[in-house]
Parts: sequence; C-alpha cells; structure tokens
Amino acid sequence: MWYHFAFVSISLALFGLSIGALIVYKKKEWFQNSRSHLSRISYYYAWAIILSLFVILSIPLALHISLTAIFSGFLRYMIIATVFTFSGMIICLILTSNPVKAGMLYAIDLAGSASACLIVIPVLSYLDAPAAIAILSALAAIASWIFAEDGDTKYKKRSRNLLISVFLLVFLHLVSARYNYPLISIVWSKNGIEPKPVYEKWTPFARLLVYGEPEKPVNPVGWGMSSKTPREYKIPQIMLFIDNLAGTVITKWNGKNEEIEFLKYDITNIAHYIRKNADVLVVGIGGGRDLLSAIAFNQKHVTGLEFNGKIIELLKYPFAGYSGNLYKHHKVTMIDDEARSFIARGKDSYDLIQISQIDTWAATAAGAYVLTENSLYTVEAWSLFISRLNEKGILTVSRWYLDDKPYEIYRLVTLARSSLKNITEKASDHIILIRNNQAYGLLNGMGTIMVARSPFDAGELREIRSICNELNFEIMLIPGEPSKDRILQRIIETGNLQEEIKKYPYDISPNTDDNPFFFLFYRLSDVFKLDPSHPVFTLVSLLFTVILLGLLCIIIPWKWDKMIPSGSYKYMIYFASIGLAYMSIEISQMQRLVIFLGHPVYSLTVVLFSLLVSSGIGSYISGIVSERYGMRKTAFFWIFLVLLVILFGYLTPHIISSFSSARNLVRIPVAFSMLFIIGFFMGMPFPMGFKLASTQHGNLPLAWFWGINGAMSVIASVMAICISVSYGIGYSFWLGALFYIAAGILFYMLIKDS
Repeated sequence: MWYHFAFVSISLALFGLSIGALIVYKKKEWFQNSRSHLSRISYYYAWAIILSLFVILSIPLALHISLTAIFSGFLRYMIIATVFTFSGMIICLILTSNPVKAGMLYAIDLAGSASACLIVIPVLSYLDAPAAIAILSALAAIASWIFAEDGDTKYKKRSRNLLISVFLLVFLHLVSARYNYPLISIVWSKNGIEPKPVYEKWTPFARLLVYGEPEKPVNPVGWGMSSKTPREYKIPQIMLFIDNLAGTVITKWNGKNEEIEFLKYDITNIAHYIRKNADVLVVGIGGGRDLLSAIAFNQKHVTGLEFNGKIIELLKYPFAGYSGNLYKHHKVTMIDDEARSFIARGKDSYDLIQISQIDTWAATAAGAYVLTENSLYTVEAWSLFISRLNEKGILTVSRWYLDDKPYEIYRLVTLARSSLKNITEKASDHIILIRNNQAYGLLNGMGTIMVARSPFDAGELREIRSICNELNFEIMLIPGEPSKDRILQRIIETGNLQEEIKKYPYDISPNTDDNPFFFLFYRLSDVFKLDPSHPVFTLVSLLFTVILLGLLCIIIPWKWDKMIPSGSYKYMIYFASIGLAYMSIEISQMQRLVIFLGHPVYSLTVVLFSLLVSSGIGSYISGIVSERYGMRKTAFFWIFLVLLVILFGYLTPHIISSFSSARNLVRIPVAFSMLFIIGFFMGMPFPMGFKLASTQHGNLPLAWFWGINGAMSVIASVMAICISVSYGIGYSFWLGALFYIAAGILFYMLIKDS
C-alpha cells in the first residue's frame, strides 16, 4: 500500500485490542474458566493471523471513490482489527483474572513486545514478510498448547497440528522463494497487479525488486535527460524498485567511459560541468547511477553513501558483474551509513555534494506511525551540508518540477535561502535553478538547484548558460538576471520570506527538524480539496473515524449496562488520560528520532524497545511497592513522572544536537538511555490505576477501563501525527505531558477518595 496507510495498521491493532477487552467486559459469563478460554482464543488467534495474510494479499488496492473501493478498504481494516481482537481478549483475560498481580503480568506482556522489536530486524534480514507473519501464527499456536489444561487433549492436538502445518508452509515458501517462485506472493500492490521480478529481496528497511531484461539494449533511463540526447544511444539497463515505486537504475557497464557518455545529458549532473576534478559525495547510491556520473565526468573521487546496506550488497554480489564491479573501481568508495551523521562527524570537505531524487514515493518503514519525515530536506541538514563544502563547493539537489505542481521546487528554494542565512544576506548570488521540461525517455519535468558556498563567478555563469543552451535546459534562477517565474523571483529577493510564503496557496515553508515533512505541501485545512487517496485526506478521515470509534467504545458499554457503578467516572477519565499521554509522547519521540537515528526502522525499534522494556520494569516495581507499602506510597511516583516528562521535553533537543555527529553505535544507546528513564515511570500509571480500582472498588468494570485506555491510545496515535504535521513534533510531546499532569491530579483524587 502507499506509505501513508502503514500507520493505519497500528491504529487498527490498538483498536482491535480495545474491542477484545470490551468483549470480555460485556460477555463475562462466557469466560468463567479463563484458562480453557485462553487456549481456545489463542488457537483462533493463530488461525486469524495466517488467514488474514492470505485474505489481505488477495484484495485489490482501490484508491478511487466508489462503493467497491470503500468496501475494499473497510474489509482490509476490519481483517487487521479482528486479528488483534483475539489478542486483546487474551491480554484482558489474563489481567482481569488476577488484577492484584497486574503490575507483574503487564510487565511480562511489555517485555514480550520489547523482544519483538529487536527480533523483527534480524527476522526481516533473513526471511521475507510472509514467512515472518506465518511464524507469528506458530507462536500463537504454541500459546494455545501451553494454556490448554492437562485433560484438554482436543486443543493440545489442534494446536500441535497447526504448529506443524505452519512450519511446513514456511519451509516450502522459503524454498520456493529461493528459486524466485514464492509460495506466498504479493499479487496486488499500489501499482496494480505485480509483474514477476528478476530479483526480490526483503530487508528491514524496504522490499527490493529488480525488473527488466538484463541483456536488452534500451534508450538510457534518466530523471531529466535532455531532448538533445542522441537517439542512437542504447545500453542494457534494469530497474531496481524500492517498495514497488521508488525506482533507480542499474546500468550494465564494462568499464569503458564511452558507454556512460549519456549521463552528460542528464540535468541532475549539470553541476559536474562547472566543478571539474572534484571530490564528490553522493547521498543515496541506489543502482549506482550517480557514481557512474562522477566517473563519466572524470572526477577525482566519488564517495557514495547508502543507508540501506542491502542495496550495496546487491551491487557487490548478485549484480556485481553486471554493474562493472563498480564497488571495486579505484575512484569509488561505497559506505553504508546515514548521510547527516557521516558528514557531521567527518573531517573531509567536498567540491560537490549530490542528492538526486532521494525519497520519492517510496513506502519506507517511515509508514509506521509517521507521515514521511525526511532528515535530508531540513534547514539543519542543508546548513550542515553547506558547511562541509570546500570554499568553491556546490550542493546540487534534483527534484520534480511540474507545471501544475511547482511547489516542491519552491520549497527547495526557500530551504536553500534559509540554509544560507548564516553565510550571506544575498542568497540570490549563491543559487542557480535549472529546469528541463522537454526531456525524452522515462520522465520529464525535472529541476536541479545548485547552492554554492561562495557566490558563482562570471566564468561559471557563462558556462552554465552555454551548457543550458546546448542541452535545451531552461534557466529559472541565476545571479544577476530576473526569473521568468514571478513567484520564484519574490521568494529569492523578498526581504520578508515568511510573508511571501503565507501568500502562496500551498505550504512551501522551509522544513526544520521539528517539522521534517518535506513532501507535505497541503495543510490539514485543505482536506476537502484533496483526492481521497492523498495522505492528508486519509489522515483527517482517520482522525474523525478513530474519535468516533473511541467514543463508541465508551458509550456502548454504558448503554449495555444501563448503570455504571459509582466511582467509575474518575477512573474512566484517568485511564483515558494515560492512554492519550503515553501514545502522544511515544509517537512524538518516534518522529523526532527519525532525524537523530537516520531511518524510521531504527527510530521505531529503539523507541518501542526502550519504552516497552522500561515501562515493563516500572510496572513490575510499582506492583512490588504497592504490595509492601500500600497504594498511597505509589502516589509519589506521579511527582517523579511529571517532573521527568517536563525535564525530558526541555533537554531532549539539546542532547540530540550534542550527539548528532556520533555513529549509530553511540546514538542508539544515548536514545535508549533517555527513553529508558522516562519510560520507567510511564509504565507505572496503568497497573497502579488497575490495582487501585480492583482493591478499593471491587465492583468496577476493569475490562472496560482497559478498553477505554486502548481506545484513547488509538485516538492519540492519529491525533499526535495531525499535531506534528500542523504545528511541529514538540507540540505533540507537550500535549502528552499535559495529559500526564491531568492524570496525576486524578490519581491523587482517587487515592484521597479510597
């Protein structure tokens, strides 16, 4: 699916957990023998996991407005929610059957979740996603076997047989996938029906697919090839796709420069004409195209950075010979690292830093909980890149430049101007913008912006004009000449940039690390102008949907029981508040650490693991303290929690800035340490409230409180994203802090009433 649908699955997972708790609350009479029901539900859970995989893979993805499309989407969502409904019932049954031990049981649950955060990365490094999901089904079958009572041979046999069947399925799937005929394959994707790839590889970062006829000469693929490119150029090329859509090219090369002369006709490489014999840094190796460009222009040396190490492995092993053993070339160095941290900690400076079409419509792991944060297109990132240029160095960035959607280029210009603020007051002397809307080949409508550390000199300007005239490129911004585009002219010349940005109908403000959503040009207020497939429309629609579902989770049980026991209302608000608080802080940190750790996978893993482990320990400790010293003593934990949240919110940006140049081996422990301290206390409110409700008011609906907590977590998972993209990540965090303050006040009131 498209990247912006990915976080929906997690929201629906939380929703399913809440529904499971409400079923346990409503149908108490069904679950008298909890252990027997745990075995049965776990067995159904195992089947639901494996069947949901096949059903979802069989449903076409429709993104237009029709009853069919709506039903298709609804069916997908309900399948996901139903799977997690079973797990919600299991967890709720375990907690409510022994609320006195809620702290310990909740801690064990969180420890299991934390373990999964670590396991998922190596699993997806060696297995594909279908095999990984099937193994989860096997885990549920094992749980069913464990829960089955000694005399219950029925479910022991069923769970054992299911376990054997699942492992057999995984084995056959992996064997068939090795020969490029996977037993469980993706049929429908965002591109429609998937053709059979030449090569497929799943990684924790993305799914890699290679398409094409490796030996067939074709017109060279380029992002902005000049209309003057000789038609006789033919060369074998294949396409490497990252998550189905973000494409890059692997060129068959025998080591001869004349074979790659066509790269001199691509607008993305225009900076090579005025920076000769350069030390080049390429951000995003992909299929190696930009590395070949540096070789084609006979540059001194090129260093390529690629955060997804599996792409480098692709060029080193299965396609090494095809790509001319590019990684062994004497002018080439390939490095598996994140660009910002590599540049920040390095001492080298460069004549040319090239970023060509990095992060297009790729469905990266950023889909989980986030709306495509990007660490490369922020003022802080560009300021860093410019600071690592030699005195005459150039940062060159290429993006789409379409007549009906020029705002991506406009944002690049506002970003360039803001990044140059510390160097010069006259940014126009440092910026050149070239456009190619007459390209031939695969694509058209490409723009390249060149940002120089020092003003472009007269000789360089003459050469740029000459090259653009020869290759039929259009100059949109160049020092000393007015732009053909009045909006560009105002952006580059105005004394009040912010005022000019406000006049434009789309959001073209320069992104910062606190608001790193480069590809989001629409405001939430523009939702009714958008196509239903647009992420903003999806986000706002989902927000209203989860608010409605969350309220129903509260109202329906209320109507079922006619009368809620006295003393419930404060507990309702309490559990709702801690659900909103925990999730708001969790999501804000996931978004913030994408910039710090460089990739959503690391952010997601580190945040979830840190908070789950520390929250589990905090939950366990709170149970011990309450048993030994009574519930009133645990109230002091709330003071520490509120103070730590406030201190954390203030110090985190400074800590991140201090360690921005460190390697991930350092940054990950730093992030873990920060989150562990706050997570320890964040894990206490739920079991403390659960135990207080069970011991002081024995007739209170504990399962309903669990459901309310989960329902509010669902709302917060979407609400926090809406706040982040509209106002900044910091606002999401401080909203969570306010909810914790409110919950702390309520807890003191509940202690006083008990």
